[in-house]
Amino acid sequence: MGLTAYNRRRVTLYVYKREDGTTVEIRHSIHDEPLTVCPETGQKMERVLQAFGSAQLPNRFYSEGIARKRTP
Repeated sequence: MGLTAYNRRRVTLYVYKREDGTTVEIRHSIHDEPLTVCPETGQKMERVLQAFGSAQLPNRFYSEGIARKRTP
């Protein structure tokens, strides 16, 4: 499998807030337009910006020594 095919399969998890205040997590490509209507309920919704966390980094990030090492 080529790198391009691999990247097409990867999708991002987005959090959306419905007009009634509830939230829903939906996976779609970063290249897709943000959803404006909830596919489950039909309510209007908007994407919620999320902070980037280290849990989203690939496992190899730390195992290959890519992360900076702390100095005492």
